[in-house]
Amino acid sequence: MAIAIDQMQVFVKTDLGRRTIQHRSIELPRAARTILLLVDGRSTVAKLQQFIAATHAGAETLHELESMGLIESIEPNHPLHAEAEESISARTQMTEIERFNGLYELMCEVSATFLGLRGYFVQLKIERSANAEELLELRKDLVEAILNRHGAEVAKEISRRIKEFL
Repeated sequence: MAIAIDQMQVFVKTDLGRRTIQHRSIELPRAARTILLLVDGRSTVAKLQQFIAATHAGAETLHELESMGLIESIEPNHPLHAEAEESISARTQMTEIERFNGLYELMCEVSATFLGLRGYFVQLKIERSANAEELLELRKDLVEAILNRHGAEVAKEISRRIKEFL
């Protein structure tokens, strides 16, 4: 039974959700892990549901992540919403290793989840990358492959998420 969610609702990762992404402390199906990775405190439920559909995750994924304590709902003008904005600007102060690790994690999850076997060659290029700049050079290939498979809206959002590491 699907539970109705306000389409304008916004979720943020909890501390447990962030630790789960960083340390893989809780085993999640790949699609659910990708959705958790894409929860950013700015994307509405409507936007996240595009990713859920594209990854073939179940419609109840957000409820499951919330019930596991990995995400929580916030109001758009809530202080946590501002914190999400600040954390994005803080990424500009990341060390090169942090940038590489964040990009690598995001691009690997996105490639595997959204492209499956079609993403094999993109995944190989990601694996061969030695630094953040090389990963950023692959952005065009990754986004183009997602565009071809899932359409402009999903590709645009993935591109936006990758640009956060510039």
